[in-house]
Amino acid sequence: MKQHRPYIATGFLISAALLAGCTSPLSRSLEQELREQTLLSQKAYRDAIAAGPVIELSRPDSQVEKFLNERKMLAEADRLGGPTSYAGEPIMGRDLLGDGNSRTVAMTLQRAIELAVKNNLDVRVAQIIPAISDTQVTQAEAVFDATYFANFNFQYQDTPQPPPAVGLDAFGSVQQKTMQLDTGIRKLLSSGGQLTVATTVTRNERDPSFFSVGSFYDADVLVSLTQPLLRNFGSDVTRSQVLLAQSAREGAVEDFRGQLLQIVANTEQAYWQLVFSRQQLQVQTRLYNTTIALRKVIEARLIQDARIDSYTDALSREELRRADLIRARAAVRQASDALKQIIYSDDLPLSSEALIIPLETPPDLPMSFSLLDSVSTALQKRPELRRALLQIKDSSIRERVADNQRLPVLDLTLGTRFNGVGLTSVGSSYDALEDGDFIDYIA
Repeated sequence: MKQHRPYIATGFLISAALLAGCTSPLSRSLEQELREQTLLSQKAYRDAIAAGPVIELSRPDSQVEKFLNERKMLAEADRLGGPTSYAGEPIMGRDLLGDGNSRTVAMTLQRAIELAVKNNLDVRVAQIIPAISDTQVTQAEAVFDATYFANFNFQYQDTPQPPPAVGLDAFGSVQQKTMQLDTGIRKLLSSGGQLTVATTVTRNERDPSFFSVGSFYDADVLVSLTQPLLRNFGSDVTRSQVLLAQSAREGAVEDFRGQLLQIVANTEQAYWQLVFSRQQLQVQTRLYNTTIALRKVIEARLIQDARIDSYTDALSREELRRADLIRARAAVRQASDALKQIIYSDDLPLSSEALIIPLETPPDLPMSFSLLDSVSTALQKRPELRRALLQIKDSSIRERVADNQRLPVLDLTLGTRFNGVGLTSVGSSYDALEDGDFIDYIA
């Protein structure tokens, strides 16, 4: 029976270490309740709009188009003043550097979005955060890695002793030298406990010695487990930092998705604003040229039937049209710069006077969509909603940890230590451990 005692003690400690998979019995009803309420509110909203029809959007009929259609003059009007009648590039005038022929770069909407996603500084910064979060998850999980430790201690004592008998004047001393090496492995368990396997070897020298030898070796092997039973018990507490780090990583990914969606939306908005500004410039250019032509007609008829006030009014309108034209040119340059700022391409620096020419025009077609499908897709994929669910999860984790910290401290410590003594070498002291003659138990 004596030979089996070390194995029984070791088996008992290993069985106790199986608590690593345990979780605390704290309630998780709050997180479940919040999720259920969120799902119920989404379901109620979807049910409310489920019976709605498919929504169709189209440009309302113009009274001008209706009038021209009735008289079969729409094709002629489009040829004279429709979108297709504005052929060629508008004259932009001189830029800030005084150059009248600024460099132009033609670009599609898809190319603009690709450049923005690739080069935008906000996107680059947002890309770094998930990588940092991955490192933080690894750092939090590293707490559960087994750690190796080693301690060395050297001690020399020279203790004076009183005379051994009356009448003797000489004082003796006891000289003791101790060298100790303590090494082993510690591992934090997910149950909150700590498992330690360590060994200690000591070399003792004593002069004079009480024993038959002046030096000997002492070796022991310790296996111990410290397990909290109330406070700090369970994976809910010990793995809380890991779960929070994982949630932070998921939140960083959702923030990155949200940043991408925002950059794409801003790029598309800036692109169509540039298209609109260029169309306005073409309209203002034609109005300005028409006003000049009208002023010249009135000027030529001053010697016949034109009045001087009509001529001055034409001059005034020409100056107003020219002011509108200057503002339209500035609006085009500002819209181009706004798109360049979002794209942030090395080939199109914001400091240059290069102009972006959009190659696409907005479609003028009716559009239909289902409000139910739109809402359902938004509820499933919007980064803000996913981020809100992660915040609920984080709050639930912190609440469980806070509840656990209200419990009293009650820890269980179990250990067994095998001891051996050797006279000649360190190996002889470890050989003595195999006999199992000297065993300590701690509970």
